[in-house]
Amino acid sequence: MAFLQFERGGQTVRVGLSKGELTVGRESHNDVAFPEREVSRRHARIFRNGDVWKLVDLGSSGGTFLNQRQLFKDFPEILKHGDSFLIGPYLFYFFLEEDMLTTLPGFRPRVEIDEDSPSSIEGSAASSGYGSLSVRPEDKLNGILKINEALTGGFSVEATYPRILDALMEIFPQADRGAILIVKDFGREITSVAERYRRREAAQPIRISRTILSNVLKDNAAILSVNTSLDPRVADSDSIAAQSIHSTMCAPLLSVERAAFGIISLDALDPRRRFSTDDLQLLLAVANQASHALENVRLLTVQLEQQRQEEEMLLSAEIQNALIPRTLPQPPGYKFFGSCHAARAVGGDYFDCFEMPGGKVCVSFGDVSGKGFPAALIMSRLSGIARNVMHYTDDVTAAVRQINSLMCLNMVDGRFVTYILGVIDIAKHTFTFCNAGHIPPEVRRIDGRLQSLEYAGAGLPVGLDADFPYEAMTVSLSPGQVVVLRTDGVDEAMSETKQFYGVDRFRNLVQSTPPEPELIARELLIDVRKFMPAGYQNDDITILCFGRGR
Repeated sequence: MAFLQFERGGQTVRVGLSKGELTVGRESHNDVAFPEREVSRRHARIFRNGDVWKLVDLGSSGGTFLNQRQLFKDFPEILKHGDSFLIGPYLFYFFLEEDMLTTLPGFRPRVEIDEDSPSSIEGSAASSGYGSLSVRPEDKLNGILKINEALTGGFSVEATYPRILDALMEIFPQADRGAILIVKDFGREITSVAERYRRREAAQPIRISRTILSNVLKDNAAILSVNTSLDPRVADSDSIAAQSIHSTMCAPLLSVERAAFGIISLDALDPRRRFSTDDLQLLLAVANQASHALENVRLLTVQLEQQRQEEEMLLSAEIQNALIPRTLPQPPGYKFFGSCHAARAVGGDYFDCFEMPGGKVCVSFGDVSGKGFPAALIMSRLSGIARNVMHYTDDVTAAVRQINSLMCLNMVDGRFVTYILGVIDIAKHTFTFCNAGHIPPEVRRIDGRLQSLEYAGAGLPVGLDADFPYEAMTVSLSPGQVVVLRTDGVDEAMSETKQFYGVDRFRNLVQSTPPEPELIARELLIDVRKFMPAGYQNDDITILCFGRGR
């Protein structure tokens, strides 16, 4: 019969599922009722559907979490043996079998490290492959096959531990209980990750000698020991069966580098069915296969997580690229060209260029401090705020002050944006802009001379001071002039010899290139990339050029 197990008030509670369904909630008519406010009145339902059991959230306010993943409302999901689910502060475990009790971290009974256990070592075997091939080869093969069968389709390390114990209890019928312990901090911390009990009477704290554990970890060896402590309640009895004499086998779980990352421990409580040295050899072979399986699951988990992150980054890059305009305004007599190249999948550089009422064009250009995903999130926020603010005004001074005020709300400490916001008046041939801590724009004149548009009213980067009094500058745009905006990824591009591209190279390139916005932007990007080592880019590179035709 299937059952649920959870801890309440320091005690382990076990609830059978003989009725075929069970409800959990705060109201008293539920099969399992809790008074805590985190539990909704009708929180969740467990029910049988044919040969499977399912769990469904009934629209709870706090949610129901199956294996740390929140369930959708009214959408049942299948429960598997050993699954855990969280309702309010209560962690439930679901089990299909009644004759065996399984516990996971946080439950009693538990594993205890005995500092002074009266144990004697009866045998040991070095962990080298599958042990002696002459000892019970058929049993070893069967044990390895059982481990492989038990772990087929496992994609979670946490879910793999109970499966290993299930297989071990089948391989060793004399074992009454078992545990898997994981080693952390170079052996200074040993934590139980799964426990298994053949019957309820065996569900007492598992005590393992620290000396035995130390020897297993130090020597990478499997150890067979006998605990000869006498139960004080039957100290006068002559019956050996009444004494707490039991045998224990411990074997290491080894990584591919032959470093112990865990221990398998099995107990036989009946002195008439003690483990033998042949059993130790068998455990050694099975533990070796379990180690390989756990390593494979771990590596697969890492690979899947990396794949998931890569897919998320690619999706993020697509979303960010959608924020960069694919086509730029081309009003009569003017040309625009821009490019944005992130150092990683996503970046913090940004530009936007769009037409406004009254024959004007808005230019929005920024560089978020830092790189990667955090910078990209701030960049996307700036993009939305700038577009929204410029929908209501063409006054760049008022707009930048408003954008800065909004960006300062909930800005992450240490983050800021160097930013230029400008408006080109096509009719008047003027460029009015406000500079918030960014590299000043450069104007290439018709004769090739460059003018840096620096001015006293340039202010702090956006996101640092919500009340900063930004000021604007206006310049006239003559025929043949080109305005060049760039991020510091251009000037700070680094060569193989750790030299910066620098302002001088930038100015020389712009001066020597014909005054065409697209040509200047493309030639600049090519030159910067030739300057850097092949395939290397240390920062985001963004360039925006616009100019008036001759």
